[in-house]
Amino acid sequence: MIRQMLKVLLICGFSAGSLAAAQELQIKQGTVYSYIKDEVRHYTTKLPEGVDPTTARTIKYSYIDDPKWSYVGHNPSVTLAYDKESYVRRGTIAKAWIREDYSTPALDAPIKGAVKLLWLAETDCGDRTQRVLNAIAYGKVGNVIHRQGTMGTFEPVVPDSRGEQVWKVICEVKANG
Repeated sequence: MIRQMLKVLLICGFSAGSLAAAQELQIKQGTVYSYIKDEVRHYTTKLPEGVDPTTARTIKYSYIDDPKWSYVGHNPSVTLAYDKESYVRRGTIAKAWIREDYSTPALDAPIKGAVKLLWLAETDCGDRTQRVLNAIAYGKVGNVIHRQGTMGTFEPVVPDSRGEQVWKVICEVKANG
């Protein structure tokens, strides 16, 4: 069951939540407004009085403030990161734990009630393929609600997917590091 859901996740997008205070992924999210005044573009966290909200740009941001996890990407309901400590690369094969944190027990969570999903991704950077080796889903209070190990065959990375975001980031680690 989780195998098919992870396949969908790799094709569609990302997700997860909180475990315990010590393991909490520090996700910083907010909004910045951009507007033009006196022919100069300004950025602020609060829209000033007198600025028409329909002419200002709203910029939503999300990032991870945690030395163990490195930000991969996000969408409105989930933030995606990889564990720098678990990262291993041998030749073209890269492996790392991926973390998906849902902003709420989200509709896109692969397991009902999951707020966090950890999955071990193995990626062939040369062949542009990827598979899931292990997956653990956590509930709201940090309890394991589903676990599945040793699964998946290498499959092509789908363009414009969450899987492609993971593939790009973990394959660039060696190139940039």
